Amino acid sequence: MKRSEKKTRALVRSLCAQIHDDDGPQNRHRKEHRDRTGIDRKSMQLCAQVRRSLNGLIPVPSDPAFDNSRLESVEPAPDSARLKVILSVEAPAPAQVVMIRARLAALQGYLRAQVAADINRKQAPVLIFELVPRHEGEL
Repeated sequence: MKRSEKKTRALVRSLCAQIHDDDGPQNRHRKEHRDRTGIDRKSMQLCAQVRRSLNGLIPVPSDPAFDNSRLESVEPAPDSARLKVILSVEAPAPAQVVMIRARLAALQGYLRAQVAADINRKQAPVLIFELVPRHEGEL
């Protein structure tokens, strides 16, 4: 038990006759009650910035591998140091999926450099790409 916790408990005991669960410092000030997922407002702001940055870069206009592909979302995976970029592809054939993944792997350094130029962070996040199928009727 830390010294500050001992002082807090001693202070609480001196102020009340009986100690209950809700006595003492508020839970929001305790470290163990904070959200550990890493997804917070700043992470979501970073995702929005990265999405705006990638919107003009994906799909690559001159690359036939990215025909009928669209940037769907950018999410923290598991925190803002790594971001999952979700691309939807209209009725992908297995050969097309392999071609898109190979092309994304080749473009990953370029895309990360473009994102780093557009956002103001000490380190650019690592981009992880995920392909999901999109049906012909979806916009």
